[in-house]
Amino acid sequence: MTTVDWTALKREARRQDTSPERRLELAHFAPDLAREVARAQNTPPDVLATLAQHPDLRVRLALASNPRTPPTLLAAFCRSSDMELLVAVAGNKSTPPSQLETLAQHRNARIQGQLASNLSTPLDVLTIIAPRSGNLTIQGLKILVEYGDNASCANLDKTVPDLIKGMALSELIPAGAARRLLDHPSPEIRQILHRHVDKVATSVRAQIKQHLMQEGAHS
Repeated sequence: MTTVDWTALKREARRQDTSPERRLELAHFAPDLAREVARAQNTPPDVLATLAQHPDLRVRLALASNPRTPPTLLAAFCRSSDMELLVAVAGNKSTPPSQLETLAQHRNARIQGQLASNLSTPLDVLTIIAPRSGNLTIQGLKILVEYGDNASCANLDKTVPDLIKGMALSELIPAGAARRLLDHPSPEIRQILHRHVDKVATSVRAQIKQHLMQEGAHS
């Protein structure tokens, strides 16, 4: 009786030099091997697509988590009623932004958490889920606090996207951050500050509003 070396076969399923044909052969041999093929980030997208209807949920979950999975397939998974698949797709950096926005409508905490940690989640989607995610709100406030002129060690290297994200996600724009944002050379920063001016700390809000209005009058 021949003994199957499963460890060697799994290793082969993940190897860079394994041909697409061999990967398909391994995937059809056993569900555990199909899962290895589905999760390997060097598996060609067309091979991944052939596993979309695999009966084993673990294989489909591996596909949903793999950034090499074709966006059209990830979009199809977003229409699934299986919560585990939705959670996996929400954390995949290759999931199309439109699908991430759709997922943001779900109230499931695990989906929200995956969206919050997905570096590809657009700012407008983060803004949708921020009120339901304390972590995002804290993250936004942290960006602004570190940027403020009254911070113990102000971080002056925040990028424009960082600062926009901070203003969008935080429920409060601290006075120190508002003063520095007002002097930022990027017109986009001041536009976003104007949009979120009602979040500015009350101690400087009137001053910031007046300055922005004067700036608008002279632009």
